[in-house]
Amino acid sequence: VKVEEIRKYLTKEKPSVELNVGDIVEILSGPFRGEKGKITRINEPKKEITLELLEAVVPIPLTISMNVVRLVEKKK
Repeated sequence: VKVEEIRKYLTKEKPSVELNVGDIVEILSGPFRGEKGKITRINEPKKEITLELLEAVVPIPLTISMNVVRLVEKKK
């Protein structure tokens, strides 16, 4: 099998931004799109983060993929 034949099936992984507990992120897709939240936990093997929405009346943990968030502000 030639490398050129395999290459079309490979996808480039997005360069990952270093996310840390306490960082503020914006959700880019799904039902919470546009909402901002504070990261409370990171599951690196599953590429998931748990966050609490900043505008929510009651803090409810929300677990989503790291690929659907954008870093807004690093932890101070």
